[in-house]
Amino acid sequence: MNMKRFAAVAMFGLICLSAPPAAAQQKKPAPKTVDPRREAYFLKKCGGDVGGVALRVVGFKEYPPFSWSSEDMKFYHEKKRHKYYYHGFVYNHLREALKNIKLINIENVVVDSFSETQKAMLHGKIDVLFQSYYVDESSSGMDFVYPAYFGNPLVVVSRKTKPVVIEDASELKGMKGVIRNEEEIESLVRGLLPTDTKIDVVDGAETAFRKLLSGDADFMITSPYAADAESKRFKVKDKIVIGKRVLRHIKYFMAFSKLSPCRAFKERFTRALAESFKDKAAVEKQLLQSIQDWVDLHADDPALEYTPADDGQNPKPSAGDNQPAEESAATDEQPAESAEAEEPAPAAENSPETTAVPAVAQPANQPLPPVRGFAPRPATPAPAAAPAQPKQWGRRAR
Repeated sequence: MNMKRFAAVAMFGLICLSAPPAAAQQKKPAPKTVDPRREAYFLKKCGGDVGGVALRVVGFKEYPPFSWSSEDMKFYHEKKRHKYYYHGFVYNHLREALKNIKLINIENVVVDSFSETQKAMLHGKIDVLFQSYYVDESSSGMDFVYPAYFGNPLVVVSRKTKPVVIEDASELKGMKGVIRNEEEIESLVRGLLPTDTKIDVVDGAETAFRKLLSGDADFMITSPYAADAESKRFKVKDKIVIGKRVLRHIKYFMAFSKLSPCRAFKERFTRALAESFKDKAAVEKQLLQSIQDWVDLHADDPALEYTPADDGQNPKPSAGDNQPAEESAATDEQPAESAEAEEPAPAAENSPETTAVPAVAQPANQPLPPVRGFAPRPATPAPAAAPAQPKQWGRRAR
């Protein structure tokens, strides 16, 4: 019996001595390692190798200052193939984020409409969409990068001779507005407007601004940043009022196609993109620089030609005064501040928002200056006793 007890005690002691400490029994998770062969495969498929497959990216074709495209005509004449380049605020951040994760071989794909872009993403013909509104992920074929990287407010832009300053979208009742097709915002603003508010959807900023300034539209709904860039390009910034009342905040996202092998880089890309937007002061400077880049690109273009709207703003001459009144100095409105980018809620994301911001001080009534490309109409002879009427530019004869 004693021998049995002794053997049991000895066995117990042996087990205790051989057991590691409790802390040592807790296994530490093995550090994540990347299979070099797997890494090399995806780099070669997604723009990590100059000699491999390029990463295909797409954005808005003509929406400065966010992104705009140009074609390499020399390449086309030599190779008989199209080659495009993107430029602008959003594209610059995309390139910075991709460079930080070693994706440097980029193919810029230019598509005419957002609906065509969605189809290309759904079928895996594009790897990354760098500018998109939020849409249903389950049916779009897009794997969104969260959170949204930028908030773009939509505001009312009007003529300085007939400003449309509103507190609510209902005040646009009975008016006629214009929006640009390339902004892809028609479905986002229709529900905000009264049923009797007419909206023309036109192609191109030139057509939209001409309609507004000629009086064919009472207002334009657009991004304040886009309005600032395009009005300076057309040299009509002093003829418009960029409203401060935000009708709706639109959030921009980037997304991977669910059929793209490049989704393997999504986690790293998300961190790199967030880092590129981290410095808010630097981001604001970059946005303003993109506006200036667009203006400089068109510095030699002539001013927009249009027939000024007859808003009844030209002052009548006083007795003995045959010269039009001098135009007062125009104020330079600043765009409304963008919304902070936030992650979207599933259904409430597309609910209307109206945000109060400071009102814009409106200048006194002014005469319109001469418009390039239009000759003055001859003045109607006045009776001898009446003072001569000044010539009006672009005005209909009364």
